[in-house]
Amino acid sequence: MKRNFTYLLGLSLMIGLSAKSQTFSVDGNFSEWESIPYAHTNTVDNNTAGNLTACKTYGDATNLYFYFEGTTALTLPKFDLYFNTDNNAQTGWKSGNFPDGTTGADLYFEGNTMGGGAVLRHSGLNQGWDFSGGVVGYFSECLQMSNVISLTGKKAFEFSIEKSFLGATSNTVSFQFIIPGDGTPNGSSMPEYWNPAAKYVQVQLTGATLPVELIWFKASEAGQTVKLDWVTASEQNNSHFDIYRSVEGSAFTKVATITGSLNSNAPKSYKWTDRNPLAGISYYKLVQVDLDGTSEEVGLESVNIKLKNTDFSVYAVQGNAIELYVYSERNTTSQFVLTDISGRILINSPLNLVSGQQIIRFPLTVNTGVNVATITTPVARISRKVLIH
Repeated sequence: MKRNFTYLLGLSLMIGLSAKSQTFSVDGNFSEWESIPYAHTNTVDNNTAGNLTACKTYGDATNLYFYFEGTTALTLPKFDLYFNTDNNAQTGWKSGNFPDGTTGADLYFEGNTMGGGAVLRHSGLNQGWDFSGGVVGYFSECLQMSNVISLTGKKAFEFSIEKSFLGATSNTVSFQFIIPGDGTPNGSSMPEYWNPAAKYVQVQLTGATLPVELIWFKASEAGQTVKLDWVTASEQNNSHFDIYRSVEGSAFTKVATITGSLNSNAPKSYKWTDRNPLAGISYYKLVQVDLDGTSEEVGLESVNIKLKNTDFSVYAVQGNAIELYVYSERNTTSQFVLTDISGRILINSPLNLVSGQQIIRFPLTVNTGVNVATITTPVARISRKVLIH
């Protein structure tokens, strides 16, 4: 499955690309949704979510499609639908129902399925509830909605919106859907509100659900090490993350694998420390891997490390070779030795180091297991263990 990832502001939920296109029609027959994963599942709490329980979304060239599920008590007398179309929390209406402050609704769909309604734009004045910026369109022009259909143990409905009416400035928008006055304590909402962890659901304008929603990925200098931190808002079938490193930003070497959380709708934090970083500017790439082996790059960060002394890292690479990433504080001669765990010498070679960072490759007949790499200079002897698979 080919997928795109987008960084989110806050803990929004998001939808990404799907390799196989879908054909949708708003007719109350939900069979086309069977292969689409859920975008968000509400907390089961009548006070925060009401009768809405889960949703799916999909985008094609012209429309955004929405599928909503609810309890058997679900009704749809009228609804309010808010979109943050510019992904800027500092513009548009700031909803008090979402205390994290990441909403910023720019468009407001107000109406019902029988009498129709209008699409209103925010005035742009501070962040108050003021949608006097003009009528963008009417439901009859841009929205199609099915009836609420009774299914086994639940009810559901679907609708579509023409993307041209959103006026989106990026590849994503985010939304909140509310059914006020439906007999629940605070109305029904997708996603749930009155919850400190609740955020708008973020939607990619083309495609279906991503297995991992990444909030941030950061690389920072920590003394003579590099600290990587990242947080996900949700995960679906997430096997693990691979971390890659590069000295020039194009040829990357895998340096670590971190186990994922498989399935989660709660924020998950991850950390990894590179205790043998490269001197100068290094690039760290975060790759997410599904249970089926499908992978996608989800983050790329750079960091500048100023090492004080000669140091090096060594990695096994494809093609029966190893690579040394060596930082030298000065031009100097040195000797590189690689031995297996018993002390048998596998490589013994002189090195003429120059001041700064350098990459040196040696051919190596595969010797799996733990090996010991050592560089000796006139003033220091440095050893590193290297695991060859």
